[in-house]
Amino acid sequence: MSGWRDNPEFRAKMQAAVSEGCVAFMLILSRAVRAQLSKPGSGRLYRRANARTRAMRRARTVEQVEAVERRFRAPRNLRESGFHRASRPGEPPAVDTGTLRRSWQIGRSSIPGGTAVPAEPTPGGGDGGGGRRRGKVVAARVVLVPSDGSQVAYQYGSALKYARIEWGMGRAAARPYLRPTIAAVRDLFAPTMERAIAKRFPPGGGAGKGVTVKVT
Repeated sequence: MSGWRDNPEFRAKMQAAVSEGCVAFMLILSRAVRAQLSKPGSGRLYRRANARTRAMRRARTVEQVEAVERRFRAPRNLRESGFHRASRPGEPPAVDTGTLRRSWQIGRSSIPGGTAVPAEPTPGGGDGGGGRRRGKVVAARVVLVPSDGSQVAYQYGSALKYARIEWGMGRAAARPYLRPTIAAVRDLFAPTMERAIAKRFPPGGGAGKGVTVKVT
């Protein structure tokens, strides 16, 4: 294209805007995943190791024992009463200790290929830029391919083995929580990206003057 001239300032601002949009979308996704992993189950109720008993075993002084007694005088939930209600197949895994919920983190890395569009997660990977399970990591991923040919991935994922309950593990049937979440928020990707770009390129803002962006 003979009339095209590179504008380093414009390119740097656009890449920064797209990065900010990806991070903003990952924050939206993270809140939605945490909400899914905070739901109580509706399946079987079973007895588990009592939290009061474990806390009492850790107590070393009279004061600590008295603190445990005050804490568990009126159990606040099923777990403190020594029970857990599991999820049913097809439901998100029921919250118990909160370990799975805490294990999810937002990260950034350089990987090959892909486009800046969130896709359905798959158990085997190879979907070119959406959620995937690669090795021990289950993640929702957005891959950027800037004009300089580099590739940057923004992902929200968990390395916890139990995170793979999304597709089922051993005798446990699938408890999908990531795929339904991505389906619920994926339409927010384009407007989130457009807002990030508009923030960097306000009307009459110099290098971005007259720029109109539509994410598809």
